[in-house]
Amino acid sequence: MSRLSVLTLAIVVLASFLVADQFIEIGLEQLGSGDVGRLLLTVIFAALVIERAVEVYINNVFRPKEDLAKFDITRAERSVELAEESLTAEQKRQARSDIQPDAELISDLRNKLAETRSSLLEERMEATPELAKIRREKGVWASTVATLLSLAVAAIGIRILGQFLPLDSSSGELIGPLANTCAELVRTSGVSAVDQLSDSARTACQAVELQLTAFRTVDIILTTLLLAGGADGIHKMLNRFLSYQGNAPSQSN
Repeated sequence: MSRLSVLTLAIVVLASFLVADQFIEIGLEQLGSGDVGRLLLTVIFAALVIERAVEVYINNVFRPKEDLAKFDITRAERSVELAEESLTAEQKRQARSDIQPDAELISDLRNKLAETRSSLLEERMEATPELAKIRREKGVWASTVATLLSLAVAAIGIRILGQFLPLDSSSGELIGPLANTCAELVRTSGVSAVDQLSDSARTACQAVELQLTAFRTVDIILTTLLLAGGADGIHKMLNRFLSYQGNAPSQSN
């Protein structure tokens, strides 16, 4: 069985389980394009902060290694600059009408410049494997640190999907279908404990609490991946959404 078949089967089984477990549909019809843009600004800002933090960390860790690997290249580049300056200065000096041209000196300076350029090319070729290794390490560390920071940010509450759930404007508490937790049902039913609820009510409230937990878990995973991908990806996603909203035909009432 192919990987695609296994994945498809797993999705079907999971969807069937969730439907059987009375997971409810979450409607976001009340959101407009302006709401989406406003809510995503927080996530974009968080992504920018993470990008900068990762950049600072990676530079602090790998800058000494890069400087050491580029030491001979830097020295060879300086030698090329000095040889070019010497040749240019001598050419300008001999261009004066009162100076006897010295073709041999110019030839020697040109040979010296060619030698320094050849040395620079050799140094770059020798340093290429080490610099490539450092770049690979930087990529791995940058991805790891970005993912860990993104996970921490998502865990403390800055998330993608959670921002779109309806909240009470005065208390800031969750309202709507997912707010009907077991504790809420216990208060409204006039009982003192969950086990005193009817079987149907207890099953319903447990399903909602399970769905809320699953929602938050998925939200953390998605937010972690999006934040780790950087602010550019979120910005592109927002631009595509706004473009779609602008091109979508208006619905008549």
